[in-house]
Amino acid sequence: MDQIDWEDCENRVAQLVSRSELDPRAMAFLETLPSGTPVGVACSGGADSVLLTLVLQSRVESDLKWVLLHFDHGLRGRESAEDARFVSRLAGGLALSCHCQRWKTPGDPTEQTMRHARFSFLHQALQKMGGSVLCLGHQADDVVESMLMRIARGSGAAGLSAPRPCQKAFGGITHLRPLLRMDRLRIRSILSDAHAPWREDISNEGCRFLRNRLRNSVVPAWKEVENRDLVSGALLARDRLEDDDEALEIWLSDLVGADDRAGAELDLKILEGRPRALVRRAIDRWARQLPGLSGISRAWVEALVDLFQGAASNCVSAGRGGEVTLGDGVFRFRKIDESAAGWPDLNLPLGSTVVLPDGSWVRARRTTLEARERNEILSGNPDPSNEAWINVPEGGPAGLLVRSWRPGDRYRPLGAAGTVKIGDQFTNRKIPVERRRILPVFCLDDGHPVWCPELPPAEEVRLNEESIHAVQLTYCWSTATFHL
Repeated sequence: MDQIDWEDCENRVAQLVSRSELDPRAMAFLETLPSGTPVGVACSGGADSVLLTLVLQSRVESDLKWVLLHFDHGLRGRESAEDARFVSRLAGGLALSCHCQRWKTPGDPTEQTMRHARFSFLHQALQKMGGSVLCLGHQADDVVESMLMRIARGSGAAGLSAPRPCQKAFGGITHLRPLLRMDRLRIRSILSDAHAPWREDISNEGCRFLRNRLRNSVVPAWKEVENRDLVSGALLARDRLEDDDEALEIWLSDLVGADDRAGAELDLKILEGRPRALVRRAIDRWARQLPGLSGISRAWVEALVDLFQGAASNCVSAGRGGEVTLGDGVFRFRKIDESAAGWPDLNLPLGSTVVLPDGSWVRARRTTLEARERNEILSGNPDPSNEAWINVPEGGPAGLLVRSWRPGDRYRPLGAAGTVKIGDQFTNRKIPVERRRILPVFCLDDGHPVWCPELPPAEEVRLNEESIHAVQLTYCWSTATFHL
């Protein structure tokens, strides 16, 4: 690659990018930081993060210590390594510090696994240099894609207003996104005019990951049939949803107090007769700080809301973590022995959803397969960590059984010559003991296992090219990544 005059690129960007194109909240936050404050800049080498780096250098009026942070997922061989070298040269050309880390890729990682590893590195590197502010290159098209993904999950105002210009993350770290008002085309146009190169990740053109499928297929089709500016509309909707979310938080805090008061009791008498959204939000933020509670799901939170509004019994299991009871408008959490035996068999009729004792949920849905859907399943697209498709003939069992794993459980995995112990499969896949205790085992009505999340389904229920009827099994286990 030819020698790049990055300082010249920086000066050109300063002329090309107007202050009004940058998010005012993110920029204002940066300019309130004391001189010399270390600020991390997540930089993949792609167009968005390259422009972010040049904008921060040229448009932020405070004298801050920018540090480029690059995480190499190691998925593209030499191309990944070249990305890291490119970021190092960018940092050197601007006289910035740079920290790179290459990931020891665990086989075939999911989007969630990669995101978790990336942010773990970014946060740890930031904290080691004494910083608490991380700048990210998310832009307007990311808002559209994130909104579509979260609509499919059933997110509320908090989830649909992501990504936010200024966001408090875990560990006291603040995420800032100054480019959130620019779209992808504008970013590339600026870099081209500034004679600034960037790296292209060819895997973004593929369809392996959901975000790529949305970006390359769904969003273009939506833009084609919509007469309005889709990106501008999504940005406006995101802003309004953030306003609504903040208003609900303020209203709730005025009624029941701030959310920083940990305790085993939650008094919601004042919320009787109030909107369900307030009750849900109060329960969700209370449950997240309870000691011994391993995780929460939408279904578990909704069960507590129903309990409060009189549509359920007066006790909801919190799995091995404990139980929640309600009396006189007050929720009470009681921790129980975590070494207790697994939960018993639960009936899972086809077409139903069942909340498990730990707050996760499972679903069994009968469907008639179209040829395209069947081919996708046979090609191995379903993620075995949370989904399996099994062959249940028309007129077969009306449901399944779901229970916790028991030592000695055996089944014949898809493509295997014989049966194996599920426990051995857990060991081979390095699934932590704590997680094994909460993973459900799906069984036929005779008690024989046919699937456990993280593992392939059983050979005896495999689909084939002639399969017409199938049952989709879904497992959802959400913790802190869940957004209401």
